[in-house]
Amino acid sequence: MGTSLSLHRGWAVALAACVSLCGGTALAGQSPKLLVMPFGQGDGVPDRSGAKLGSLLLDELKTRDEVEAQAPSEVRGRASEDARSAAQPKPAQPSPEAAAALSQGKKALDDLRFDDAVAAFKKGIDASLRQPGSADYAAVYEALVSSAVAYFRMGEEKRAQAALYEVARMDPAYKLEGGFPPVFVREFEKAKKKVEKAAKANLVVEGPPGSTAFIDGRDLGMVPVEEKVTVGTHWVKVEGPRGERFGQVLELKASGATVKGSFGGAEKAAPPAPAPVAELLASASLVADDASRAAAIARSASADFVVVGYLYRIGSRELSATAAIFSARRQGFASLSTHSFDDELLTANAAVFKLADDVVHKVGSFGPPSSLPINLEVKPVRTASASSTASSGVPGEPDVELVAPKSALRPSETRKPAETKPEEPNAVRAFTRKSTMETDQHPSGGSEPGGGPKVKGGTPAWIWVVVGVGVAAAAGGTYFGVSEMTKPVTGTVTARW
Repeated sequence: MGTSLSLHRGWAVALAACVSLCGGTALAGQSPKLLVMPFGQGDGVPDRSGAKLGSLLLDELKTRDEVEAQAPSEVRGRASEDARSAAQPKPAQPSPEAAAALSQGKKALDDLRFDDAVAAFKKGIDASLRQPGSADYAAVYEALVSSAVAYFRMGEEKRAQAALYEVARMDPAYKLEGGFPPVFVREFEKAKKKVEKAAKANLVVEGPPGSTAFIDGRDLGMVPVEEKVTVGTHWVKVEGPRGERFGQVLELKASGATVKGSFGGAEKAAPPAPAPVAELLASASLVADDASRAAAIARSASADFVVVGYLYRIGSRELSATAAIFSARRQGFASLSTHSFDDELLTANAAVFKLADDVVHKVGSFGPPSSLPINLEVKPVRTASASSTASSGVPGEPDVELVAPKSALRPSETRKPAETKPEEPNAVRAFTRKSTMETDQHPSGGSEPGGGPKVKGGTPAWIWVVVGVGVAAAAGGTYFGVSEMTKPVTGTVTARW
């Protein structure tokens, strides 16, 4: 007893732990339903980019187990499919009275109560054929064959043969199925031969365009049709393309007959499909009307959340997207993150992945809705430097500052722009983005006669060039160019980087 109680408590603890870890979602078996709308888009955004971004987000969210994501087109597709399904003809079913009687006949035959079986079958067949437009003719044929079996078992061969003849008369191509004894099959073949010799008459069936004609449950194709059938009682049905049904019991004589099917003067229209869900966002600002539309869209799609977004341009080759999510339970929006990528959406996958993370997180922890209006077009802030800058050369793109550090400039150069001087022979130049190369001139500001800058101790200039290149390479790859070195050089050469 104590062990059993401990086991029960153990299972209870395990179940409670599972509920705690799963948050109840796994036990419920349902994830929150998201409707992902196509993103609205601002001026200058390539056509269909908003729809493409929404599709990328939808595909990503469909990989997340925490939510069940769908698109408006999928909602419309299901609605159209439901409408088409509703418009399709429903399978013919006997009336409740006929169905009950046929069921009783089967049970009585299984119990070898043949009198009760034939009585129940007759009641079921009569009740079914009173409504030829909705009768289940397959069930009628089965009941006639079962009645013949019961009559044979009772020794009433004539009644059995009459039941088989009625089957063959209604459908000359009917085939027995179910492994009947050879004697029973031979009796049915005799009944079919009698039908072949019986008198025939022409039966014409007409009806509304697109309708199908049935005689005794046999599909004869689109109206109008003409069929030569045995003289006697027949059941005619005309079925419209939207499931409309017309039925008539006809006593066919040798002169023939024409049946004109109609549907009460007005065809039953198929249920209208729900109005397509339009794009929610017409502008970058979410207002109260947007919340009302989102609520209506959520109801029509049976969605718990609706994800919306806005795509706008922030540069000549750069776009940004800001999203928000509507909660059907909270009846409000919550802002989501903003992400940027190229205007061809080639680099949008990383942004979509992060945005999907944000959506899933917000679904699990949706707090009070944000105050309206919500502006979804968040322009980046560009700050201009007070120092000298060089433009990137791309309109709308942020400028790239190319400012030399003050440590690389002499005091005179920090106060005024450097003057451009004529290039001197044997000058050593450096070209790099963030370094300067200077040549110390003679104190008089010029060059000594016959020379240019002197080198200390009379060391040839090429040695200093080689040393400079080596040091520069070790310091980070600054490149030097040497203009002319055909004459001895005097003076001092100073390089800074």
